[in-house]
Amino acid sequence: MNTVFAGFFVSLLVISCGSQPTVVDPPQDQREPLKGVEIDYDREPPDQAALEALRSALSRVELSRKQALDIDAPGYFPPEWEAAEGQYASAKGNAKDGTLGDVKNTIALYEAAAESYDTAARRCLPLYYQDLSEEILQARSEAIDAGIRGLSPDRLEAADLLIDEALAFYEAGESANAGAENYYAAAELAFGALDRYYALSMGIRAYRIREEIEERDFAQYDSGNYDRADGSMRNGLAAYDSGDTEKAVGEAEEAFLRYTLVINKGWLSFAGDLQVSAETARRKALNAKANVAVRQEFSDADGVYTRGTVAYNDQDYAGASEHFSQVIPLFLTAARNAELKRVVAEDAISTAETRISKSEETAREAEIVLQGGVQ
Repeated sequence: MNTVFAGFFVSLLVISCGSQPTVVDPPQDQREPLKGVEIDYDREPPDQAALEALRSALSRVELSRKQALDIDAPGYFPPEWEAAEGQYASAKGNAKDGTLGDVKNTIALYEAAAESYDTAARRCLPLYYQDLSEEILQARSEAIDAGIRGLSPDRLEAADLLIDEALAFYEAGESANAGAENYYAAAELAFGALDRYYALSMGIRAYRIREEIEERDFAQYDSGNYDRADGSMRNGLAAYDSGDTEKAVGEAEEAFLRYTLVINKGWLSFAGDLQVSAETARRKALNAKANVAVRQEFSDADGVYTRGTVAYNDQDYAGASEHFSQVIPLFLTAARNAELKRVVAEDAISTAETRISKSEETAREAEIVLQGGVQ
């Protein structure tokens, strides 16, 4: 990948920054000059060739400016860009074509501005190359890390081929001396590859969310957005396969957004249901006096319940669901243990009461015997 982009931007250096100054020949005058009279051609009206040269110089400075903009010269080197913009504005403000001299001066101004833009572009190229390379490589890596190679290797290969096409286009253009048109054609291919990697990355992320929605049966909570997300996924794949990368990116983003809405609503509803169940289990434990009978057990469960409530209030519904799922059986176990303790305690009291009753009966019998028998 780096080799591809190295060739890409070396070619750009040759094409965009290698223009030569325009040379304007004196106008061709068919009349015989007067003997002994030296003609100052710069004061003569410009001929067609001079005017063509002027138009060429203007086209060159506009192209140089556009190329400098394309590689973000204002962002990388603001002072150089502003200086070039000042020269360009001055050249346009002072442009004249009344005489050959006016045309030559105007051409010189345009050439100077063009060279300023080209100088700024030459300084930007290494930085722009590095940033664009990293952006494309990152988008490609994200798509691969998300699993596109295993899920749809053909679509990944289609994006990779655009980079190869960009390099091939440049190499063919260089051999034919085709000029700056090749820069824009190859740049379009390179950025098309970037869009494809981004669409793949976004699409696979949307697909992974869909898998989780299916696994947890969350589509029931927001079937409308779920169905629309599925439609966007289908449209995005069709657009990608047909080469409409702009639409593919838009549909992938739409699918990702809608699946995200579905899963968020799913977690919200799921966590809400679990919270109600956790509250019911906690109330049952309190009714069983678990907070007294099995104090430590209830306290441990209550700590998990509090963490779940905090997570729910912070809109961390997945975390809240995990805490509430854990705490429900803890509260129920505490309630059951408290009930068991109550039953044991009641049995012990009953046994003690029985023993006391028997002791009292025995005491009365002994008293009667001591008093001389039954009365």
